[in-house]
Amino acid sequence: KKQTRYPISPESRVVFLTAGGGGWGDPLERDPEAVAADVSEGYISPEKAADYGVVLDPASGEVNLKATEMLRVRMQRERQSQQ
Repeated sequence: KKQTRYPISPESRVVFLTAGGGGWGDPLERDPEAVAADVSEGYISPEKAADYGVVLDPASGEVNLKATEMLRVRMQRERQSQQ
């Protein structure tokens, strides 16, 4: 059953755990294998790997290096055209 209200006393401590931040550095410079490991560990979804310019094989989860390189080049060009 879903708990919608939970009484707390003045001595209680409330802790909120939130998702991680945006990270450090350019996502397109992140090691594709590290992104694949994050997907494997459940930190990010396979779909979100594309935000890092990483293309994964849907069946194996392995990095498709050629497709990753092509995607990153396209994303870099899109960035440059928006400046």
